[in-house]
Amino acid sequence: MRGMTSPQQDQPQPTPAPSEGVIQVQHEGRTYQIFHPNVGKTAQYLRELLQGGEYPLLPLPGYEPAMIVDIGANVGGAALRFHCAYPKARVLAYEASAVNFGFLRRNLGSEPGVSVFGYGLSDKAEQLKLYRGADTLMQNSVLRNEQTSDEFELVELKRASDEFRRQAIERVDILKVDTEGCEFVILADLEPWLDKTDIIYLEYHHEDDRLDIDRLLSKHFALAWSQTPHLHRGISMYLSYDLQRRYPQLGGRTRKHSRFTYRKPQARDSSSPAT
Repeated sequence: MRGMTSPQQDQPQPTPAPSEGVIQVQHEGRTYQIFHPNVGKTAQYLRELLQGGEYPLLPLPGYEPAMIVDIGANVGGAALRFHCAYPKARVLAYEASAVNFGFLRRNLGSEPGVSVFGYGLSDKAEQLKLYRGADTLMQNSVLRNEQTSDEFELVELKRASDEFRRQAIERVDILKVDTEGCEFVILADLEPWLDKTDIIYLEYHHEDDRLDIDRLLSKHFALAWSQTPHLHRGISMYLSYDLQRRYPQLGGRTRKHSRFTYRKPQARDSSSPAT
C-alpha cells in the first residue's frame, strides 16, 4: 500500500565487505601503511590528502599543538598527517562507520599518542542511520541525499560537548570536522571551546551551511584558506584571532581593525544630476 514500508526497508542492509587497498607513506625514515576500502577514488583522495592537497599545515616556528581532534576521521588519513607533523600532540580521531572504523583502528589504533573511537559526535546523543556513500565510503552521511545510497548502517552518536568534557579537553589546537553535512551543529555544540581553539579545518556540503558556519565562527576566527571544487561543497581553514596575535607573521589584523565603520549614506539632493 502507498505510504507503507516493509520491515526490511527500515533495517540495516547487509553489504559485502569491500576489498581493501593499501598506501605506503614514508616519514622520517618510517613507513606507514594506510589500509582503506578499495572503492571508487578513495586511494587517489588519500594520496592527495597525505601529500598536503587538503588541510594545509602552517609552518609556524615554535608552534607545538598539544591537542588535535578529528571528527569524521574516516580511515585516518588526516589524523596520520597531523600526527606526523606534530608527534608530541594528543590526537583524538572519531569515526561512526563500522567499516571505516575498522580501517582506522588498523591504521592508527596502536600508534602512540593517537586514540581512535568507533562512534560519531553530534549535538545530541542518539542512534541514527548512516547512509552509505554512492561512490565512496568517504561520502557516508546521516543525511540521505544525492551523494548517498539507500544502504545504511545504524551508528552511535555522542554529544560533542559531553565527549570533550569526558576527555577533559580544555583547549583545542587543531579541530578538523568532516561529517558530510553535520558540521554546523557540531561546531554550535562546541561553542564554549571555540575561543580556546587555534585552527579549524572543515568541509561544508551546502552554501547555507557555509554561511551559518561563517557567522558562528566570525567572533573568534578569520577565514584563511578555502577551496570550492564543486558547487555547494568545499573545504575551509579558519585561524583564530588569538593565534594571529601570537604569530604576527600570519599577517592578520586584530578583529576591531578588520571591519570598516559603517556610515549611512547621505540623502542625495534631488536637484543634483545623477552620477
